[in-house]
Amino acid sequence: MSANHQSHHAEPIRFTVTPQLRDFVRFQAYHSIRQVKLLFIIAVFLLVVFACAPFMPYQKSTTALEAYRSSVGVLILPAIVFLLLPATIWFSSYRRWQSAPEVREPRQYTFSDRGIEVKAATFSSKFDWTNIREAPVVKGLLLLITAQRAAYIIPLGDAGRDADRLLVLVDHKLQSSKR
Repeated sequence: MSANHQSHHAEPIRFTVTPQLRDFVRFQAYHSIRQVKLLFIIAVFLLVVFACAPFMPYQKSTTALEAYRSSVGVLILPAIVFLLLPATIWFSSYRRWQSAPEVREPRQYTFSDRGIEVKAATFSSKFDWTNIREAPVVKGLLLLITAQRAAYIIPLGDAGRDADRLLVLVDHKLQSSKR
């Protein structure tokens, strides 16, 4: 590694995050959708099947409306996936947000070559980069997901001018921890 690359990360990156409900909901949606990805694929397939109902060779319907009426059952899973699931995610996220003050409290993050430190009013934690399993960026949020399935939700806007440096550090540390 070059001296220039090492000095790039020598100074810790430190900033405070005040969690927002919209970011918490985005994370919950990301996490839930990843778990039911196959259901989304099946739901889209069923929507295509429904749209093509009048053209299906097995249909004995004389009109397109009759074909759609006889195929309405295939819309159950898409309705659950595209209507009920998002509503459930939002309501459960909102309930958790309201009932758990530790989710809402501001926290200070310090990122360095040695690891990550998180301090808040009711908790503090330090962990090594090897504990981070993945770090996707989703709609302006850096999600640090640990091997224990805990997640740290970091709005990149809160990192200010250090956002790019933070992403480089995270990428570098995750790449080196997988070697």
